[in-house]
Amino acid sequence: MTLRFSSRAFSRTATAGAVTALTLMTLAGGAAAQVPNSVAGKNLWTASCGAAGGCHSDPVAGAINYTDPQFAQFGASADNTKNAVFGIGLSSSGIAGRVKGKNQMLGFKATLTDLDYNNLAAYLAQVSGRTLACTSAGTPTAAAPATAVACPVPPPTATVTASLAFNTVAGTPAATQTATLTSTGTSPLNITSVALAAGSDPAFSVVNNCPAQLTAAGGATTTCTVTVSYAPMAAATAATATLNIVTDAGTKTVSLSGSATAAPAPAMSLSSSAAQSLSANTGTSANGTAITLTNSGTAPLNNLVISTAAPFAHTTTCGTTLAAGANCTITPQFTPTVTGAVSGSLSISGTGVTTQTVTLNGTGTAPGVSLNATTLNMTAMIGGTSAPSTVTLTNSGTGPLTVALPTASPTASFAVTSSDCATKSPIAAGGTCAITTTFTGGSAAGATPGTVTITSDAVSTPNTISLVGTTLAAGSPTLSWDAALSTSTYAFNTAAAPTTVGTGVSKTFTLSSNTGSTAAVTVVPSVNNTDFTLGGTCVTPGTVAANGGSCQLTVTFTPTSAGSKTATLSLTGSGAMLPAVVSLSGVAVAAATPAPTSSSGGGCTLGAADQPMDPLWMLMLGGAALVWRRRASRQAV
Repeated sequence: MTLRFSSRAFSRTATAGAVTALTLMTLAGGAAAQVPNSVAGKNLWTASCGAAGGCHSDPVAGAINYTDPQFAQFGASADNTKNAVFGIGLSSSGIAGRVKGKNQMLGFKATLTDLDYNNLAAYLAQVSGRTLACTSAGTPTAAAPATAVACPVPPPTATVTASLAFNTVAGTPAATQTATLTSTGTSPLNITSVALAAGSDPAFSVVNNCPAQLTAAGGATTTCTVTVSYAPMAAATAATATLNIVTDAGTKTVSLSGSATAAPAPAMSLSSSAAQSLSANTGTSANGTAITLTNSGTAPLNNLVISTAAPFAHTTTCGTTLAAGANCTITPQFTPTVTGAVSGSLSISGTGVTTQTVTLNGTGTAPGVSLNATTLNMTAMIGGTSAPSTVTLTNSGTGPLTVALPTASPTASFAVTSSDCATKSPIAAGGTCAITTTFTGGSAAGATPGTVTITSDAVSTPNTISLVGTTLAAGSPTLSWDAALSTSTYAFNTAAAPTTVGTGVSKTFTLSSNTGSTAAVTVVPSVNNTDFTLGGTCVTPGTVAANGGSCQLTVTFTPTSAGSKTATLSLTGSGAMLPAVVSLSGVAVAAATPAPTSSSGGGCTLGAADQPMDPLWMLMLGGAALVWRRRASRQAV
C-alpha cells in the first residue's frame, strides 16, 4: 500500500500565514477501525533524525536524502522540512506530486500499515495546527473539523423487513406489500441490485423503489421500499420466493410466502347422463326419466339454459340461475307426429361449466284395433235371452291402445254384458281384451239388427261389430255343442307343446238338438282363419235332426307359419237357438332343419343306396375286374 497526499488535501486559507489543512487519504484497502495516535505517528516521523545527518537516516533502503533537489529548498533539518511542508507557500498539487510515486518522505517502502499511515496523519495534522479526535466508530467529533484528517471509515450497516405473507383467491391478485430497507450505520449504504432469487414462484413480482444509495443514519434518505406483488392463477398452498437486495453491507433477504384458495366456481352434475328411450303414440306425449341437476360448486350457476328440439321437449323446475349446493329436475318429453324411430338430445349449459348432453331416442307408435269377429248372429226365444257371444279385440298396432267401455244398441235388444277392455287399458301392442254381448228376444218372431261400438285412440276409431238378433217362436229347437266347447273356447295346443308348421292337428265336435224338438235345423259353420279348416257332417249343408239329432264338425289346425294363431268358429241356422261363437287358438313352430352330413374315414361314397351308380365308376370297376381275371388265368396255366 502507498501513502498518498491528495491534491485536494492541501489548501491555503485567505489569511497570510494561516496553517494549511491536511487530509490524509488511504487508498486500496480502507482505514483500520482504530483511533489514530499522533504520538505513534511522531515516533514514525522523527525516527533516527539527527541535526547533521538529516531525518530518517535509518538503514531502511530508500531513506530520504535532503540533498535531493526536490527537498533542497527546505533545508537539511527535520524542522525545516516540517515547516516547509506545512508552512510555506508550496502549492498542494506540488507537494502531492513530489510525495506521490517516490514514497521517500518518510524513508520507508511497503512497510507501513494502514494504522501507521493514520497515526502519521494524526501527527502531521497536529504539527500543522490541527487536532485529530475521532469517536470509537471512526467519526470525527464536533471539536475536530472534518477537514482536519480522514478518520477510519466504518462499514455501512442495514436492516430489511424479514418476511411477507400473502393470501388470496386464485385468479385475483393479492394486495401489494412493501419490504423496507433501512440504512442503520454511519456510512452511506450503496445498493447494487434488487431481484427475486432463482427458483422463486413466478406468481411473485417486485418493483424496486430504492435509489442507488441511502444516506447514513440520520441523513436525508435512510430508508426505501420494494413493492411485492402476488398474483396466482391457480390454487396454491405454499408458494415461496426470496427477495435479494444486494448492498455493500451484504445481501439482505426477504422471505416471501403465498397461498391461494380456489376461486368460487359453479360445478354441474347430473343424476344420470345415460341415454333415454321414449315411446309414444303419434299425437300423444310420453315422459322420460327425471334428471336431477345439482350445482355442486361454490358459486351460483348463471345463465342456465336447457334445450331440446321437436319432437322432443322437456319440463323443468330449474330457472336461469341455480345457487351453489341447490338442485332442480329436468324431465324429457317425446311427442311424435309420425310413427318410427327418431333421435335427439337434451342439452344443459351455463356460465363457467361444460355443456352436458343426454341422448334421447324416441319411437313413434300407433295403436290398432283388430276384432276376431265383426258380425255376431244370436238367437233367443220370445222374451228370452241368447247365449252370450264373445269377440276378442287385439291391439294390432305398435303402441299402447286405450279403449273405452264398449256399448251396444239398440239397448232394448242388445247389451254388452262384460268387457275388460277399459280396465286393461292401455293395452300393450299385441295385447287382447274381450267383449261379450247378448240378445234379448222381442215380442214376436223376427230379426233385429244392432251394433256394438268400440271407441279407442286408434286411428280406426270407432270400430263396430254388426249384430243380428233373431227372435224365435216358443218351441223352436235349441242347438248346443258337446262338453269340449262348453266354455266357447278351444286350444289345440300350447306354447310348451306347439305344432310344427305344415303338420295338422284335428278335433271333432258334436252339435246336437234339444230333446223334444220337432223340427230339423240346417246349419252352416264357418271359420275366419285359413290355418283352420272344417270337415264332417255339419259342413255345408249340415242338418241336425229334431229331438236330439246331431252332426259332427271336425276342425283341423294346419299352421302355415310359426306363431300364435286364432280363429272364430261361427254357426248360422234358421229357426233354432244357436250356440255362442267359439274362439279357437293354436301355436306353431318352424320345422327343424336337418344337420348337413359329411363323409369321414379313409373310404369314399360310390352312391347312395336309393340312387344308381355313376356310369364312370361302373366302367372303371369293370376294367379292373377284367385285368384281375387275365392275371388269374395266366397263373393257372
